[in-house]
Amino acid sequence: MPCALDFGAVIIIIIIIIIIIIIIIIIIIIIIIIIIIIIIIIVVVVVVVVVVVVVVVIIIIISSSSSSSSSSSIKYV
Repeated sequence: MPCALDFGAVIIIIIIIIIIIIIIIIIIIIIIIIIIIIIIIIVVVVVVVVVVVVVVVIIIIISSSSSSSSSSSIKYV
């Protein structure tokens, strides 16, 4: 009987250890997924900001060059 009880206790301990390991692995996977999502969000935000800045600069350059050319044409006229 004591052997059987010890064997049962060992099985329970092994099951608990396996459950703990599985929980730790799941937590690590969730943390990695969250980090990847954060990195993706940061990259997307940086790309969007860069694109917006470039577009704004191009628009400013075009508008300033067109306004200067139109003003110069007005001067010529």
